[in-house]
Amino acid sequence: MHCAALFRRFAALGLFVLLLPLGAQEAPPAKPPPPVVTTEVALRDGRSGEAFSCALVPKGEQDGCLAYDFRFPSSVVTEVAANNTVTGELFRPLGVPATREYPGVVIFHIIGPGSFQFERMVCKLLAQNGITALFFHLPYYAGRNGGQGRSAMMASPERFFKALAQCPADALRAVDLLQSFPEVDPQKIGAAGVSLGAIMTANACGHDPRIQRAMLILGGGNLPAIIDTNVRETRDLYRFLEQSTPENREQLLAELRRYDPLTHAPAMAKLAAAGKFAMINAAADNVIPPACSRELAAAVGCDISWFPGVDHYTVVSQLPEMLLALQQFFVQDRPASWVQPAAAKGVENLSMRLLGRVFGGMSSFLGVPPAAGRAHVLKGTLTMAMPGQSTKQQFRFSYALGSSGRFRLEGEFPKIGPLAIGVGSYPWLTGAKDTLFVGSLNADPQRRLAAFIEPQLLLQYEMIRGSLAGVGMAPDLARQYCTVTAMPALGDKYVLSVKSKQRNVPGEMLISFTKDETPFNIAADIMGFAGTLDINEWKTNHEVADDFFEPPAGRTAQAVEQRDALMMLASMGNRLLEEIAPQK
Repeated sequence: MHCAALFRRFAALGLFVLLLPLGAQEAPPAKPPPPVVTTEVALRDGRSGEAFSCALVPKGEQDGCLAYDFRFPSSVVTEVAANNTVTGELFRPLGVPATREYPGVVIFHIIGPGSFQFERMVCKLLAQNGITALFFHLPYYAGRNGGQGRSAMMASPERFFKALAQCPADALRAVDLLQSFPEVDPQKIGAAGVSLGAIMTANACGHDPRIQRAMLILGGGNLPAIIDTNVRETRDLYRFLEQSTPENREQLLAELRRYDPLTHAPAMAKLAAAGKFAMINAAADNVIPPACSRELAAAVGCDISWFPGVDHYTVVSQLPEMLLALQQFFVQDRPASWVQPAAAKGVENLSMRLLGRVFGGMSSFLGVPPAAGRAHVLKGTLTMAMPGQSTKQQFRFSYALGSSGRFRLEGEFPKIGPLAIGVGSYPWLTGAKDTLFVGSLNADPQRRLAAFIEPQLLLQYEMIRGSLAGVGMAPDLARQYCTVTAMPALGDKYVLSVKSKQRNVPGEMLISFTKDETPFNIAADIMGFAGTLDINEWKTNHEVADDFFEPPAGRTAQAVEQRDALMMLASMGNRLLEEIAPQK
């Protein structure tokens, strides 16, 4: 299925933008930053009262917010000099008055190689919604390890113990920094994190009563049980415990209990009682066992929002839902007077905005349900040439996605001819000689096509959708892995160049937009494959008639079992997803 091959290459571009930051070293910036003036901010430690100074380095406007690098001395002094300076990034909203009415949030980062793309994305999302947000590098992360790597923290039990104490101490000073900004209400400080970040968020809640709102994503309690999973994220600690002397092991376990989220459950329980605490977890998590998440939730007295069918790694398929939940949770503290600022001008901002628009649209077409009575509609002609082939193939199609599992796909396909399939009141598909099969017999309104798709293939599809949606919501993710350039074209149209920096996904896309920033042409040369999509219609949340998803008129309808019709559609879907799935 050659059309699937084209989609696989488009999907690969979206996947590498999001997924590589979770397992690859951050690429060097495309160009050196312009000279800036460092501002020294005088602060006072919220626990000890000790005066300290924070260096704030402005980086200008980025994606609708003001970006800064910062550094300040840690209140915990270690034998690794580089670890004694806390570094991080901060993002402030545009157009927010200095009225001390707005929230501030500390984001704690995940275990990883140090790209911090996810944390940067979350902070920008919050800043775009009126919330000042920052993340800082935990002890021995980024430049804080003196070139020794994070294993420097495991050099001795004593160093590890001190690192555990340093985390909440550094978080406390990060809160001091947040409270120094004139727009931030000191009574509206929040914290959030994923995985390791969730555990650090729990600790911050227990050590700093100024944190008045918190969200734990993929978090849990009972650190010994979490470490016993002996998976990639916990393997260093597992081996550290196993190789310790019995005396050191007991000492380490006792110290771990001091920083176990369960120990700080009373502080989080106060937030939960006020409706200011939330947990989101993966039902099949293989790093943070669901039993550990339930144990913490029971101790705190809160419910858990579960992502079904995904584990610690595949939860990326739920990224749009995760980001939306996080955004909605923290904007509750935003004043009603906040107004979304107008889109920033300039070539760089235009590039990111256009990229976000096209990738966000792609994710909508792939499965983000529209509002009731509306549909995502994509119509066009796909022309492609496979490597080593002189002839081009052409596909004309019309596709629409509605709510409640409804969709419609019609088109002219090489070697197949005319084809029309969909789900309206019932699943349906056209056959030869103007026949029409409608799955109206023994119909169950709760039965969905997704239930008949191979689970692993469906998960891979959801990961692709989640990746595209992640880029749509935070297009700045692309900077490290693509060169993105917007170029004005004739007739007040725009052309966006997206050129891959990755050796395993070489190629370029040229995306043309109308003046209102609607894409009308996508030309791609990716991994040796060339194709062009001429777009006749690109609409999201478009109002449609009640019968829009019903089968075409003028055909002889034959009623069949609903289950059989869904299985026929699923067999087509499974074959397509097999083609789209990453090749082993």
